[in-house]
Amino acid sequence: MMSVNNGLFQIEYQNLSNYIRKRGIESLCAEEFRKLDNNCSRVHYLLDLHQKITSHVSTAVSKTCKNLKTAESLKTEGNKFFQKQEHYKALEKYNKAILLAPTCDSKGLLGVLFANRSAVLFSMSKYSQCLVNIELALVHGYPQDTKYKLLIRRAKCYQFTASEKEFQDSLDAATSSLASANLSNKVCANWSEELLKLSHAPLKSDDACDESLKQVNQEFPSLSANAGVAENEEFGRYIHAERDIEAGSTVLVEMPYCSVTMPMYFLTHCSHCQARADTTTYPCVGCADVIYCSQNCQQKSWQQYHQYECDYILKLRDVNVNMGHLAVRTALKAGYDLLKGISDGSTKITTKHPYESQDYLNVFNLEGHESERSSKDLFWRAYACVILAQMCDTVTWSHGSDDAKLVLATFSLHHMQLMPCNAHEISELVYDVKHPYKSETIEIGGGIYPTLSLFNHSCDPVVVRTFSRGNTCVMKALSPIGKDEQVYDNYGVLYAVHDQVERQRKVQGQYYFQCLCTPCTQMWPEYPNLSYDEEPMYKCVSCQTFITSADEMLCDNCDASFDKVTVDNQLAKAKQTLDKHLSSLFCENLSLMTRYSLKDKVRTFETYSQLVNTLVFRPYKSLNDCQEALKHLYGLLGNCTTVN
Repeated sequence: MMSVNNGLFQIEYQNLSNYIRKRGIESLCAEEFRKLDNNCSRVHYLLDLHQKITSHVSTAVSKTCKNLKTAESLKTEGNKFFQKQEHYKALEKYNKAILLAPTCDSKGLLGVLFANRSAVLFSMSKYSQCLVNIELALVHGYPQDTKYKLLIRRAKCYQFTASEKEFQDSLDAATSSLASANLSNKVCANWSEELLKLSHAPLKSDDACDESLKQVNQEFPSLSANAGVAENEEFGRYIHAERDIEAGSTVLVEMPYCSVTMPMYFLTHCSHCQARADTTTYPCVGCADVIYCSQNCQQKSWQQYHQYECDYILKLRDVNVNMGHLAVRTALKAGYDLLKGISDGSTKITTKHPYESQDYLNVFNLEGHESERSSKDLFWRAYACVILAQMCDTVTWSHGSDDAKLVLATFSLHHMQLMPCNAHEISELVYDVKHPYKSETIEIGGGIYPTLSLFNHSCDPVVVRTFSRGNTCVMKALSPIGKDEQVYDNYGVLYAVHDQVERQRKVQGQYYFQCLCTPCTQMWPEYPNLSYDEEPMYKCVSCQTFITSADEMLCDNCDASFDKVTVDNQLAKAKQTLDKHLSSLFCENLSLMTRYSLKDKVRTFETYSQLVNTLVFRPYKSLNDCQEALKHLYGLLGNCTTVN
């Protein structure tokens, strides 16, 4: 079911319901709507009804406008907090000021604000973020007479983040700027001495994490070469292993076709890529209600969709329909001409290869279960899309075409149907430094990933999704996957924490299928009902089939001998190592570790998973422990913010 909360849509829907009820046409409307057999006719029907009621939806601008005076006042407050070394309070004031500062003003306020924020970030040892803000200051009118201060700060940052050549080039630029500055001999000498000390300082490294595929599937570039796509009548399209995949291997790296940030994170995370941006806030040129992590994201957002939603962004937020903003934004990005071509039949909607994530047709072709939805469900969704289409500048989007709202609402309705089954949450790990066991993963946004949507569900998945650099989805193998085996993801219900009845209800209600995975058909017990002392179900080391009688030490399938003592010793030794690392996992301050040392910890758990999965079958309690540890560590290496 579509989630509808208190908001503008709820008001509009109630208005429509009252209009229908007062005129005694409930049965008539229900019957007429039930006969409609396509999204265009459903939207057209509700557009006509909407025009007959007193609507609270207006075309009035609904955004927070730029304000130079308020921005200057916030800068002054930020300066005071910085002088007192209250860094986070200073950042908060500078961030608000950056949002409100006009992008073009004679005082160059925006450039000064970026420079001030860079000073705070440098004091916090956030060198990469500091560099971003220095560059932003330089391109947004920072005064030339004090430019040398920024360049010296940049050189100091490059000690930690750049190669020796880049560091030396930054020193040369700072020296040149200082030489041309109009300074007294004494002041110039002091700065020159600082530059001299900097030139003799040792370079330091800042570990980076590059999540990328070493080899890609040429037909499906978001997949590893170890994975491929197959299709049959039972499973439809699905992902399978082209060759053996080891635990810890990266199976998929994919950016979404389109994504949105949840309203509560509008001013902390990038509106385009969902990366945390509270230290590198870059403003929208038209409103003060969303932020970006970079000029690149700001420009892409504006070109693709935000120019059509900017003036009404607060109302889009207030509509408050789950996945509604993502649905309409996806249509805006696709563009009027393409969508009109599809509706007119002039654009073919067959799947192309390579299967690109940024090809809208791959989004359009995802399953929405339209034929299985009730008339009531379609009615709600269609009317939500009518309201959402009112919240956008359809005139500019469609080059003034008369049917713009109809086209936008129609395709938004198509997206509203496919997204409950195909959209994925974008998450971030909030790591509690003092209480690591209280760390939690939060949902910061949602996106539509065409390749990720091809993975089928199991209540015992063999992969896990994490996110890095904002909305980049990284999928890793939690356990070894044999050649030709299907690679199962999870749709939100795990056998370890949800009972079988709950799991079946969830997947049937939202995804329209009966789950026949192994945990469901074999009625695996939940995690609390598993025991560490219970004898495992052994695998044959040769053919990986079930050993029916471990005491006989013989495989019925391939006649290979089975040394139970040896295997038990291997399991005991592996568990001892696992327990040692598990006990420290939520006691150590992992936020202080480098990404390299974190990866060492990860490899320990991956090695355990690889070994134990070849010796025993699941369910096996220690394997559950191992998988949860891996999920936590992968989260630390991806989107992660720390709290004290």
